[in-house]
Amino acid sequence: MRSYGLACDNLLAVDLVLADGRVLTANATEHAELFWGLRGGGGNFGIVTSFEYHLHPVGPLLAGLLIYPLGQAREVLQRYRELTSTAPDGGAERRRRPRTGSTAAAMGSAFPP
Repeated sequence: MRSYGLACDNLLAVDLVLADGRVLTANATEHAELFWGLRGGGGNFGIVTSFEYHLHPVGPLLAGLLIYPLGQAREVLQRYRELTSTAPDGGAERRRRPRTGSTAAAMGSAFPP
């Protein structure tokens, strides 16, 4: 988790259809307990038809796909965890070119340049 928290931490409101067919909006003031449940409290409450999120300004992003042989998956994922756990919230301080090879395990990430 980084500076802005999880996606559910930034959820402001949802529109949903309940099992009985009613359509309603849930947020911090309207149907607050249902809103809490929809943000991760558990259960199946209905079908959400729209989300409203609090947005945060961000700078330019660099995104890419890193592909490694399946036999290196454990090593690659461990290294990725090490790099991302120490990365500053503003993005990566350095980047490496991905190696090429047979495709079996893949992972992607986005960091500001």
